[in-house]
Amino acid sequence: MLAVAAGEALRALPPPLREGPIARAALAGAEIASLSACATRAGVRDRDGAGRLAAAPVHEEAVTGTPFGTLLHFAKTPHVEQPRVLILAPLSGHFASLLRDTVRTMLADHDVFISDWHNARDIPVGEGAFGFDDYVAHVMDFLRAIGPGGHVVAVCQPAAQALAATALMAAADDPCEPRSLTLMAGPIDARVSPPPSTSSPSAIRSSGLPGT
Repeated sequence: MLAVAAGEALRALPPPLREGPIARAALAGAEIASLSACATRAGVRDRDGAGRLAAAPVHEEAVTGTPFGTLLHFAKTPHVEQPRVLILAPLSGHFASLLRDTVRTMLADHDVFISDWHNARDIPVGEGAFGFDDYVAHVMDFLRAIGPGGHVVAVCQPAAQALAATALMAAADDPCEPRSLTLMAGPIDARVSPPPSTSSPSAIRSSGLPGT
């Protein structure tokens, strides 16, 4: 890949040249280009229950989309009836392909969908802004496209949006409300409104529970 080769050549330059503004800008451009190229193909194949590669490959298909993102489905041939799961990939500075290993692992036991957010530099300004509310709306639309009974796994940044989308769908009694919600390393502080399971040891001791 040309971008990868260019990046390697720039990193091999002597420090005085490599640290110059022109070389640093060129290296940043090469890294972005190589990430963009990698993002176009997830390179995922099916696995069986033991984690071994299955004979039939998985193919990517676009289910729905907007100028800001596409819902991708890792479809299996022949189709296998498994729990449907929507993996929400981070948006800022990331590509869905960075969750390749997560998708590979979940493919063994799930029908996997993923949010493939488009690179901001490729979206025309005329499409308008994409804020928190738009992100939440996309999550709800993606869940409706998957259908009732789906599950959600939000990785890092989209944890807050996934939580908001799930709450709104639950309040509206939406039939496509996710059956489960998994939030991984997201920007949510559970201490703001702690349930009993996250109470401090001092609070547990003060409750007079035996053995504390």
